[in-house]
Amino acid sequence: MTHSASAGFEQMGEGQRRKSCGGKKKCCGKNTACRGFPTDTCLTLSGRRCCGLEGAPCNNAPEINNCDCCDGLFCGGLVGEPGRCQEEPS
Repeated sequence: MTHSASAGFEQMGEGQRRKSCGGKKKCCGKNTACRGFPTDTCLTLSGRRCCGLEGAPCNNAPEINNCDCCDGLFCGGLVGEPGRCQEEPS
């Protein structure tokens, strides 16, 4: 991921994406929120997690399985290149 394309999640730190949140634990970064998982597009996480809103940068690697994005959003773009959370898969 390039720094400019992933700036929203880079502010949170690579290891803090999809981290648990709620109560006093807040999500940081542009276009992020604390939402409940699993979702229709991410079945591998549970509980409340930090995730990207529409337009947020995301990791579209197959093993991440859209789990960087909130509310059933998809991580669009080519695998191996920076993606964006969006409503439709691409």
